Amino acid sequence: GALSQGRAEPTTLHNIGVAARQVLDFTGRAPGLEVAVEELIAACAAVQLAPNEDVLMQGVYPPAVEAASRALQRLRGLALP
Repeated sequence: GALSQGRAEPTTLHNIGVAARQVLDFTGRAPGLEVAVEELIAACAAVQLAPNEDVLMQGVYPPAVEAASRALQRLRGLALP
């Protein structure tokens, strides 16, 4: 929530990256997984930079949040068949 509103702590993206890369440690470094991890990290970075708060206040998920959600679902689908 704080990430989508641009109010995340400075360590939030770092922690997301660490958690996403841990998926590789637990599942192996398959090329598709590595790509999905990097896509998730990039999508979350885009969320933090996007002006999302006004759109969220209107009850709509901003495109950057939707993209991050899809990236997370893709990684989850690859890591947890």
